[in-house]
Amino acid sequence: MLFAIFFAFFVSSCLPLKYSKGARSGKYYTDFFINDSTTQIFVMPLTFQGRKADVEMDFTFRNNCRPESATSTNFTLHSSFALMRTIQFSNTTGVLGIYDLKQLYKEPVKDRYTCRYTTDISNAFFYSLLGEDNFFITLTNETDTLQLEMTNKSGRIIDRIGENIQTYLNCK
Repeated sequence: MLFAIFFAFFVSSCLPLKYSKGARSGKYYTDFFINDSTTQIFVMPLTFQGRKADVEMDFTFRNNCRPESATSTNFTLHSSFALMRTIQFSNTTGVLGIYDLKQLYKEPVKDRYTCRYTTDISNAFFYSLLGEDNFFITLTNETDTLQLEMTNKSGRIIDRIGENIQTYLNCK
């Protein structure tokens, strides 16, 4: 009995994050309590498709309201290109932002590659994307450009995310 109590205490103390009380997590995002003034939110992957590639992109941010805070943007690219250097976010009115990429890994799969990338975007920029259900991304390297559009399903998802997590975005 004492061993079971000790084991349960040990396992629970090793967990770095816990779900926030009254969490408003849904099937499109999950929130984690960090401390009294900070919650971390993970947005499930959104899908972008193009003629030569497809991307699953996820976002992780903290609502700590610091201007220098960044949203971690990670995505998996399935394409014939082994390396991309930048990502550009655009909508029908123009370019929203351009960011350099860091490649985390590259795995050859038949005649294509599966590559994982990461970049940080400002929280303010990420928040502006929540209102954009029709943005697209452009990936570039020295010689190639891939343009990928958000799927209709992902557009609906980002609308719902924007509606549901507004409480996390209000800074006091």
